[in-house]
Amino acid sequence: MPSLAIDTRGVSLRFTSGPDAVTALEGVTVPFRHGELVAIMGASGSGKTSLLNVVAGLEVPDEGEVRVGEVDLASLDEDARADVRLHEIGLVFQDDNLLPVLTAQENVALPLRARGWSAAEAVGEADAWLARVGLDGMGARRPAEMSGGQRQRVGIARAVAGGRRILLADEPTGALDSATTRDVLGLLRELADDGVCVVVVSHDHVVRDYADRVWRMSDGVLIDSAAGKRGVARHAVQA
Repeated sequence: MPSLAIDTRGVSLRFTSGPDAVTALEGVTVPFRHGELVAIMGASGSGKTSLLNVVAGLEVPDEGEVRVGEVDLASLDEDARADVRLHEIGLVFQDDNLLPVLTAQENVALPLRARGWSAAEAVGEADAWLARVGLDGMGARRPAEMSGGQRQRVGIARAVAGGRRILLADEPTGALDSATTRDVLGLLRELADDGVCVVVVSHDHVVRDYADRVWRMSDGVLIDSAAGKRGVARHAVQA
């Protein structure tokens, strides 16, 4: 069985307090493993983005644990959680969040420089990952000179460059056409096959074709799970 990357145990998250409190998550327990692509699906307001934010350390749960290795993110202060993201967890959003004044190469290299890599090391790693995601020779382009799918590929390269083995993606294909959606999901599938833990929050059912497991959320609760098409195919081969 693949090794455990993130383990959430009894996670609850509430916004405000008293009679006006809104429960975003209630008692969520779910493991995420290296080498798997897990899809979190549900209607708007179901809690899937809140779960991703807690797993990323962007939100601190009111109850429960979120363990990345031996570290409980919920026990860390904001700076320490940011440091875990810098070294362990990459994030990709519907909006690529690239810095428009920087080139693709510079965008990918930026977090590596923040980790203390030399300029030469960061540039070499950035170029290697841009080639890996199908953008070889495009490192000098700025985001405005690239298509939406290309910008998402830059964002994915930035998220995993430097050895980060956990990739959390929130609606990464929400602004893409159907063909580009499949291209991006195919890339995320390849990363999972290479041992990265990939978690995708999405409302697009096509993600099921690439997932090992699909968890469905409603009102802040994980209500059921099923094998994705890739998971079914993998189990069939193993059998």
